[in-house]
Amino acid sequence: FNFVNHQKNTRNNGSLVRLPTVKTEAGRKTSIYQGGLAFNELSPELRNERFFVVFKRKIKCLEFPV
Repeated sequence: FNFVNHQKNTRNNGSLVRLPTVKTEAGRKTSIYQGGLAFNELSPELRNERFFVVFKRKIKCLEFPV
């Protein structure tokens, strides 16, 4: 994956992951695609976290439906 990175100050501030182009439903069900999609749906505060330990602590505080 590549991060979308540019010099303009936008709402996402370059923290989104560029998803691969998929043509089939099977491609959309892959863990690589779904992981990138889930990352993009996180809040900007979580996406921009620099330290993995702090990221894990913050993500554990969220409640995800099973």
